[in-house]
Amino acid sequence: MDIAFENRMSALEKENIIKKCYKNLLHLIKDSIINQSITREQLLEKVTFHNAHFYEEAIQRKKGVIFFDCSLWQLGNHVISSWGKMGSY
Repeated sequence: MDIAFENRMSALEKENIIKKCYKNLLHLIKDSIINQSITREQLLEKVTFHNAHFYEEAIQRKKGVIFFDCSLWQLGNHVISSWGKMGSY
């Protein structure tokens, strides 16, 4: 924190950021444990697919796809495989 923010932030502000980072990490660990035992339907309820037609078109053309996700990245491979639209080459 000192390297990134130098003296532009108080020690209390830095401490609050560190606590929030640890809290976020604990949420990720908790969700990872819970997600190991949920059903396919419960998993798919947690996500929304946007522009899914691009994926389907790429698979039909036998092209690769790169997925980008900023919210539930830790679920990515589980969600895509549970989606049931995996292509084969």
